[in-house]
Amino acid sequence: MSRIIECKRCGVEFNGIKRALYCPDCRKIHAREYQRERRNTATEIRTCIICGNEYVAKKYRKGVTCSDECRNALITQRLNELNREKTCNKDPEPEPVSKPKKHKSQIVEKCAAARRRGMSYGDIQAEITLAEIGKIDVEAILNEMK
Repeated sequence: MSRIIECKRCGVEFNGIKRALYCPDCRKIHAREYQRERRNTATEIRTCIICGNEYVAKKYRKGVTCSDECRNALITQRLNELNREKTCNKDPEPEPVSKPKKHKSQIVEKCAAARRRGMSYGDIQAEITLAEIGKIDVEAILNEMK
């Protein structure tokens, strides 16, 4: 059953039910203001997880520290824990396998001998390999290299 009611906010008369206090336009405005006010005033007492002090916090916020200093300490603490986990769970890296090193002086000498003969280093190495197999005279090649 509707009846004529005067809006408490703007004074306009409107058809509404027995409990209605505001016209349809003012009802939306009032609801927004009420929610905003309720959100800003809903608080609770919490205990800081860093220093243990009690502080007043907004009920719908997730903060767990009482101040910026405690928040920074919490962030540092969590980062340190993450770094510890990374270093503790890290598998030791295998040592790289090193190739046997050739003596540079032998390579330099062989390159110089190859240049004197108008050959490349690869050609000289091929001759040495053939000589070791027995197809070419080793003594002649070694004398030419000196």
